[in-house]
Amino acid sequence: SLLGIVLGLVLVTYLVAGLDQSLAGIDFQVYRGAIQLVLAGGSLYDFALARPGAGPMPFTYPPFAALFLVPVAALPGDAARWAWTAIQLALCPLLAWITIRQSTTRDAHGVERWLVLGLAVVALLVTEPVVHGIALGQVSLALTALVILDATVVPTRWRGVLTGIAG
Repeated sequence: SLLGIVLGLVLVTYLVAGLDQSLAGIDFQVYRGAIQLVLAGGSLYDFALARPGAGPMPFTYPPFAALFLVPVAALPGDAARWAWTAIQLALCPLLAWITIRQSTTRDAHGVERWLVLGLAVVALLVTEPVVHGIALGQVSLALTALVILDATVVPTRWRGVLTGIAG
């Protein structure tokens, strides 16, 4: 499908372009290291990633970030990084779908709807915050998805729960 081709091209762009390789997945390394320390009986906030020539990077994120990443952190190094990247890439169509669902284009049908969704996904994937967040392995897309789902999809009675988890 057109959407599959577009997503494939964007993924190749991520792999080729990337950021400075010394920063590749650095935030994910912090999450993974902190989670592994907890699984070994340590404290989440005692972990700090050592970086040659720079100060240590401690785990400073909300505990939700750790809970969300436990299954991914249990995987071997490269598999864990690829799994986290795949999850982040999968969040982009979700965020695009929610945005379209809330917009005036919701009357689009068939091919038109898929084209709008594909273009919205591409628009997200080429923005600096998304490229940077995926390259560093951040949780920002997951947090954004939780907040947006909370505000637009969650029944009124339960609104605020996902935002609370994200914060």
